[in-house]
Amino acid sequence: STYSLYDPSYQNHESFGFFIDFGNGLSTIPPSILMNLAMVLDTSGYSDDNSWFATVLSPLFVGCVGLAMYWQVMYGTIIYVLSFLFNRRYEGKSTLEVCLFVGISNSLWFFFPIAGIYSCVCILRDGNMSVFH
Repeated sequence: STYSLYDPSYQNHESFGFFIDFGNGLSTIPPSILMNLAMVLDTSGYSDDNSWFATVLSPLFVGCVGLAMYWQVMYGTIIYVLSFLFNRRYEGKSTLEVCLFVGISNSLWFFFPIAGIYSCVCILRDGNMSVFH
C-alpha cells in the first residue's frame, strides 16, 4: 500500500499500525454485510418470528454489532494517530504534508465511524432501521 511508504510501521508486521489495519480489514467484513442486509431487507414481517433470520437482522442485534464495529474502527484510528505522534514518525515531514496525508486519510476512519455510531444508536433507540430511510 502507498501508505506504508509514508509510514514504515505499516511495513513492520509486528506493529500496531499493521495489525489494526489488517485486523479491521478482516473483522469488519461480517458486520458490514449484516448492516447492508439490514438496510435493504424488509424485516418488518419477521418481527414476531423467532427464526434465525429475524434474530440476526433484528434492530437490537444489528445496532449492537454495528456499534461495536464502528467503535473498534474509530478507536483503532485514535490509537494509530497517537502512536504516529508519540513515536515521532512526523519528523522530517512538513506540517502541511502530515496534515494532508495523515490527517485527511485517517479522518475518514474517525468521522465516518462517528456517523455509524450515531446510526446504530438511532437503531437501538427507535427499534427499527428508519434512520436509513
